[in-house]
Amino acid sequence: EERSMSVLLLILKIIGIILLVILALFVLLIVGILFVPYAYRVKGSFHGKPDLTASIYGLGHLVGIGMILTENGAKIYLRICGIRKFLQSGNKENKTGNTDQYEENMGEGQKTDPETGNYENLPMPEMQKIKAFWQKIVKIPEKFKRVIARIRDFFHTIKSAFGNAKKTIRKVNCLLTNESYKSAFTKLKTSVWQLLKILMPYRLKLNLEYSTGSPDTTAQLLGILTMFPIGYQNRWNVHPDFTADNAYAEAEFDVKGRILGFSLLKLILGLVLDKDCRKLYNHFKTMKA
Repeated sequence: EERSMSVLLLILKIIGIILLVILALFVLLIVGILFVPYAYRVKGSFHGKPDLTASIYGLGHLVGIGMILTENGAKIYLRICGIRKFLQSGNKENKTGNTDQYEENMGEGQKTDPETGNYENLPMPEMQKIKAFWQKIVKIPEKFKRVIARIRDFFHTIKSAFGNAKKTIRKVNCLLTNESYKSAFTKLKTSVWQLLKILMPYRLKLNLEYSTGSPDTTAQLLGILTMFPIGYQNRWNVHPDFTADNAYAEAEFDVKGRILGFSLLKLILGLVLDKDCRKLYNHFKTMKA
């Protein structure tokens, strides 16, 4: 009995140690999520075609997600402990090649080029030509009716959109002038500014060479860019081209920043627990219903 009791105590001790280890790992994970900053980076260039890489990492770059955007499409990947796994690939290239230069289309005797879309009319009997021409003539009234219906639907959509916009403006104006919701809008405005401060990058590099095609507008745009402190604080390299006849822009940029999970959680909880914000949310919910 003493031996079985000691074995049982040993098993309970091992189970307790395992549970404590799991609890400690869970606490470390929560602390890491809340108090270890998330690093984000957006790096890319534009030389006639976009080339962009955006990523965000947490827990000391152990876990992250990112996106690569090129002319072939977007690729989303997940990175865990340095191992990258693509979740979504870009647009697949056409692997069939140009072996099938033509495909049959619009009945027998006609083929089309997949690249140019031009039709190559092969020799056909005169009777088939007359029949095809007569079919086109017969379809003209139907096409005309479809065009008229589309125009009527378009104007109906524009009319309903204007009516909905007026109703929406009226509702928003009533909300903004309602005394019971003023504190909620003030809270939302303050939270938006706090969110912008949290998301503000600590480094924003930019190398830009541009031209608007006209020397005066190129100089005006340069003056507008120099008005913002973010430009000279990050030492942007902006090179205006006053001699170019056509408008163009070539840029290279690198944006880095940090986000603290605790700050985001505090901001979200402040909105959720505020009774005025909950009242405003319930108002929108009932309006939607």
